[in-house]
Amino acid sequence: MKTLGAIFLQVATVAVAFFFAASFRTEAASITWTNTASGSWSVPANWNPNQVPGASDTAVITNGSVTVTLDIGPTVGGIVLGANANCGGGTTLLMNGQTLTLNGPLVVGSCGQFAVDTGTLSGTANATLSGVIAWGGGFESFLAGTLTLATNGTLNILAETYHDMPAGILTNNGTVLWTGGQVRGGPGTLIQNNGLWIAQVTNTISSAFGIAPAFNNSGTFDVQIGSVDFAVGGVSTGAFHVAAGATCNFGTFGHDYNFNNGTAFTGAGTNRLNGYTYTLNGTITSQNLEFPAGTLSANATLSGVMGWGGGVGVQATLAGTLTLATNGTLNITAETYHDMPGGCILTNNGTVLWTGGPVRGGPGTLIQNNGLWIAQVTNTINSAFGPTPAFNNSGTFDVQAGTIDFSIAGTNTGTFHAAAGATCNFNCSDKFNSGTALTGVGSN
Repeated sequence: MKTLGAIFLQVATVAVAFFFAASFRTEAASITWTNTASGSWSVPANWNPNQVPGASDTAVITNGSVTVTLDIGPTVGGIVLGANANCGGGTTLLMNGQTLTLNGPLVVGSCGQFAVDTGTLSGTANATLSGVIAWGGGFESFLAGTLTLATNGTLNILAETYHDMPAGILTNNGTVLWTGGQVRGGPGTLIQNNGLWIAQVTNTISSAFGIAPAFNNSGTFDVQIGSVDFAVGGVSTGAFHVAAGATCNFGTFGHDYNFNNGTAFTGAGTNRLNGYTYTLNGTITSQNLEFPAGTLSANATLSGVMGWGGGVGVQATLAGTLTLATNGTLNITAETYHDMPGGCILTNNGTVLWTGGPVRGGPGTLIQNNGLWIAQVTNTINSAFGPTPAFNNSGTFDVQAGTIDFSIAGTNTGTFHAAAGATCNFNCSDKFNSGTALTGVGSN
């Protein structure tokens, strides 16, 4: 018969053994795929040691010519997929419609093949993606949770699949190549582009799952082919480059966008503010920005070229304070209403080319022309929104064709030039101070 002390010692020994076993199992382990004939993720015998990788484990799958199929929805600490040499037929991880949740890095080697073609790839705050990953192929494929594309990561968004991110957060520090299918978000969805996002597609980043998804750009968004619609809001401090023949449309379906200090619009194509509310803050550089309709609220200095105007009778409202740098050009085009109500201030230190549509001001509106203002139009600068807007000229106002009516007052120390056959009509309250010059063979 065992004594009470012996029984106690046996129980204590079992408890200690269980404690150490449990402690050992909760530590992160590297678990390696060993089945050279391919197989299912959930089978312990396919792994060494013979256990399915868990939430803190790293699954290592580097065998050549092996396909591992998800038959469960695992949560795993990390995955190493594919070697970088001796690939054989490659190493493939199939989603198979399951949900794969990452608590750490997914590293795809040059021999690895991984596509989110069906099912869901989800991540926590530590989930990073390295190597080449494809997103698309099935009818619907999801990114969920928080995923970060590393600087050496490439995400290929391909095929006419819905690429869905309801409440997902994707941070791109590497390269995204978008060649097919709509990217769809909703409340809580955030795409943060810190790297390079290449678009070779005509499609939309949309709010299909509800309001307030965002696409923030502090890297480069490069539209190389096609037409991209931002049907989401966002904040930019980066570059939007659009190649010749391509278009990037902001504000589609009613979403506002903020362009902050450092934003650059480049390329021979067109960046277009498509009819809603936009803000410009700080120093903005533009090669190809068009503002055909909506409201542009500015506290900014613009270098480069911007077009202001669109369809007949459409309102394109400028608000706040916009300064054209000495190398800035503002093209006032089309039979649009170019509106500046509510204390808007436009200072031109560069060049304004006015070829269409009235300019309309109101209380507090001020246009300060220190540079060159070219008019090739018959139209008016008026007080449609109320009394006392002002147009002050200390530069050159050059009427090259047509008739300009100043139905607002101003203070002038600069030059008014009217070419042959052109006319410049002033308001009776205009002040012409020392230095003012009325030149040309036309009529001032």
